[in-house]
Amino acid sequence: MKVHPNTGRKKGDKERIRGEECFREIAERSFDTIYIIDPEGVLTYVSPSVKKNTGYSPGELVGRCFLDFIPESYSKQSKNVMKRLRAGKPIDVTPAEIIRKNGSMAQVEFNIFPIVKAGKFLGAQGMIRDITQRKLNEEKLLRYQEQLRSLTLELILTEERERRKIAVNLHDHIGQQLALAKMKLETLHNGKVHFGQDREVKEISRILAETIRGTRSLIFELSPPILYELGFEAAVEWLAESIHEQFHFQVDVKSDNRGKPLNEEMQVMIFQIIRELLLNIAKHSRARGAKIGIRRGRSHIRILVEDNGIGFDGDEYFSRKSAPGFGFFSIRERLHSLGGDLRVESEAGKGTSVHLRVPLRTGIGIKREKKWESKS
Repeated sequence: MKVHPNTGRKKGDKERIRGEECFREIAERSFDTIYIIDPEGVLTYVSPSVKKNTGYSPGELVGRCFLDFIPESYSKQSKNVMKRLRAGKPIDVTPAEIIRKNGSMAQVEFNIFPIVKAGKFLGAQGMIRDITQRKLNEEKLLRYQEQLRSLTLELILTEERERRKIAVNLHDHIGQQLALAKMKLETLHNGKVHFGQDREVKEISRILAETIRGTRSLIFELSPPILYELGFEAAVEWLAESIHEQFHFQVDVKSDNRGKPLNEEMQVMIFQIIRELLLNIAKHSRARGAKIGIRRGRSHIRILVEDNGIGFDGDEYFSRKSAPGFGFFSIRERLHSLGGDLRVESEAGKGTSVHLRVPLRTGIGIKREKKWESKS
C-alpha cells in the first residue's frame, strides 16, 4: 500500500498544533507568567497572569525586548543572558528583580530555556514567579526570630541578675548571721557551760557548720562569685573541680592562656552553657572523664567540651518526636543570640564532642560572623 507523502506531514502538523494548544492551555491557567522570546530576545508570547504580576497586559509586552524589564543594576547580567542562551545554556535565577508597570520592583524567580533545533537557536521560553510577598514574609519572620532571640537573651540575663542578687543576699545576710552565731556558740563552749550541755552545744555547732557549708554551696550554685571576681577561665576551673567532687569523675581544663575579653553577660552565658553540658555528661553519658579546651582565635573563642561516654546516634537522637535534643537546641539558640554557633559530633560507643564558637566583643548586637571558619 502506497502512502501519500503529505500524510506524514499532515499528521506531524496535527501533533504540533495539538502540542501548541496544550501548551497555551497550561500557560493561560498558570499563576506564574510563562513567556517565549525569539532569537533577538523579543517577546512573542506572554501568558495572561503577567497582568497580575507586573501590571502589563500581554498585548503591551509582545513585540518588546524582554531585557527592557530588567533593572539597570543587572545590565551586565542581562548582556550575558542572550549570550548564554545562544550557547544553548539555560538560566535559572532566584531571587531577581523586574520592573513593574508602575515603576516599582518585583522580587521574582525566573528561568529561561533555549529552544534549539538542528543546532540552530530559535529563541527561548521561560517562567517568572512573583515572590515579592514571600520575601516580605521571610524578612518579617527573620525580624521576629531576631526579636525572640533578643528577648531570650534578656530573659536569661535578667534571671542571672536575680540569681546573683539572691546569692549576694544569702552571703551578706544569712551567711554572715550563721557565721556570727557559730562564733558566739564556740565562745560559749569555750567558757563555762552547765554540766550535760556540752554535747548539745557541740551538736548545734556541727549543724551550724553544715548549714554554712550548704549556704556557701548554694551561693556558688546560684551565681559563683569567682566568675565575677577572677573571670571566665578561673570559673571554669572551679566548675571542673566542683563536678569532680560532686560526681567523682575527672574534668581536665586546657586553655591557650591568651586574654579573652568577654563582657560580663557573655561570660555568664558561656559559663552556664558549659555547666549544663558537664551536668549532662555526668548524669547521662556514663563517661569516665571529660575535657574542656578553650582557645582564642582572631575574632572569636572556640570551646570544646568532649567526653569518653556512650555517645549517641546523632540522626536518630535529633529526629525523635520527644525531642531529647532540646537541650542542644536551647544552647544553639542562646549562642545565636550572642552571634555564636554550636556543632555536635557523636557516635554510639565513641563519646561526644560539642564545639562552641563565640565572637569576641564588648557588646550585644554585633553583626554575626561567617559560620565555622576553617582556621582561627
